[in-house]
Amino acid sequence: MRPTPRFIAVWRFGVVAMAIIAATQFAIDAFHAPESLRTGTTGGSLFDGLILRERGPTTFVVAALPTGSPLIAAGVAAGDHLRFDEPVGRWYATRVGERVTLTAIRGGESRRIDVVPVARDAPPYSVANYLMDGLGRLLTIAIAAWIGWRRPDVAAFRWLTVSGLFVACAFPFSAPSPAHIGWLDFVSSVAQELSLAAMVLFAINYPDDRPVGWRAVLKRWYPWYFGVVAAITVYYYAQLYRGYFEPLAGAVFRIDAIALPALFLVTIVLAWREARGDARIRMQWILASLGTIVAAALLGNVNATAGSPMPAELAAVILNAAILVGIVVFVYAVMRHRIFDFGLAVNRTLVFTIVGAILLAAFQAANRFVTVFLHFDDELKTLLLTAILAAAVYLSFTSLKKVVERFVDRLLFSRWAEREDDLRRFVAEAKHARDPDALSTLTIAALDRFTDGAGAALYRRDDQGSHRRLHATLADAPEAFGPDDAVVLAMHAHRKACRPRERAPTSPADLAVPMSRRTDLEGFVLLGPRRDGEPYRADQVEQIEAAMHEIGLDFHTLRVDRLEDAVADLRRTADTLRAQLETAMALSRRS
Repeated sequence: MRPTPRFIAVWRFGVVAMAIIAATQFAIDAFHAPESLRTGTTGGSLFDGLILRERGPTTFVVAALPTGSPLIAAGVAAGDHLRFDEPVGRWYATRVGERVTLTAIRGGESRRIDVVPVARDAPPYSVANYLMDGLGRLLTIAIAAWIGWRRPDVAAFRWLTVSGLFVACAFPFSAPSPAHIGWLDFVSSVAQELSLAAMVLFAINYPDDRPVGWRAVLKRWYPWYFGVVAAITVYYYAQLYRGYFEPLAGAVFRIDAIALPALFLVTIVLAWREARGDARIRMQWILASLGTIVAAALLGNVNATAGSPMPAELAAVILNAAILVGIVVFVYAVMRHRIFDFGLAVNRTLVFTIVGAILLAAFQAANRFVTVFLHFDDELKTLLLTAILAAAVYLSFTSLKKVVERFVDRLLFSRWAEREDDLRRFVAEAKHARDPDALSTLTIAALDRFTDGAGAALYRRDDQGSHRRLHATLADAPEAFGPDDAVVLAMHAHRKACRPRERAPTSPADLAVPMSRRTDLEGFVLLGPRRDGEPYRADQVEQIEAAMHEIGLDFHTLRVDRLEDAVADLRRTADTLRAQLETAMALSRRS
């Protein structure tokens, strides 16, 4: 069932809102990261230890005290329990000189202590970890928001968007306590916990929301589990941000940390095994990209669950590198190999981004050059020069845009560009065709090349006003269409392509494109559904419409030529008969 316009509007609002939240948390983290990574400004860890897995106020068990920890001077020892005054203060970054208040518990006695963290060296690989994580988050926010905006009609894409935005909405660990925004941190914590669960829903539904076999069973029951986990997650973090720990929910999270990545990998492998042709190739790219990301997350969770046999800092740099590689491969696969076909949107976004960057850089460079070397002191002359530079930038836009379009098409859209060029070449060559049947056959072959074998059927109007099929590679294409058929009337009225299935749900065609001349419908072509299951893009429809308009004119020209030949034959016949009549009349007069 296709989503309603209202649903799409609400969905896009949600995508934008979640992207803004993720970007805000990233900005908070990025603003404070340089200080956190600089030696001498950030306080070291007060203690090593894990949360006490008992229901009640959030409490940590001290496993060891690092050398120089101020807790040593405060009389805290291994085995003591600690509670922070701030419910999630354990996860805030501390600064040298900043006071931290805790409650220390030993046996049945408790006491409040104030400590001031001492400076520490940056952990190993911290800069590399932060840069890789930051770049990965930026790419994830951009690609997830873009997919969510472009494809709200397919559940698989919606869940991929949710998962991407959730995983990019990370807690800003580099920020000190005053920089944290409580409700944003709560949203980030819930989102991070549910990101893998949402990724499983993508694997279940991709590519067409119609899974079979085991995935169909999961599609029926897994959303219920997701809903339960979502409710548990919201409750758990609502309690945690109030300073209260729920051990049962924590146990669910520890199980999910292993089970959900494994379930995703199994489900996506099943989807790959079910796929055929181009769909199977797309699934291979998804396995290579998203599979790498989820496998890295699984290994990290296993390492943490096993007590970190691999040092946490080393594990983090390896896993961040693997995840970043997976994200880059995913972006490359989307743009270069069309695992999700957003061709026109990607093309235009890249073109205008590159053109804008070049023009902005050129304007700034020229302005800087003039400012440094020409030294205009007159404000009026400076304004005039700025206006001249702006006009030059504006006038160069069209020429630069054409150059960048060719570059982008050849680099990332080569198959698309090759098919467009092939169709344009055919339209130019078709003007020299002399036989309508040959032109019909060649047109169908050209459309099959352009649509990658979707199937096509060509119809021409006969003397009774009906449209009869001349040639077809589209299975089950009708022999003829009457003058009052809904598809024919739609093309008559609007003189543009239409979707036959909107008027006749059983139609084998996904697109009908007219061959119009003024107000006459000379003929039309039917195109079958694309082999990847996606609808025809707006730019594809536009190009097919332009090509069929030219082909329609070629058919009209051939008809006119045929009529002219017929008229010439009739004139010759009339001249011959006239000459014979004159000869007969002359002979009769002599006799």
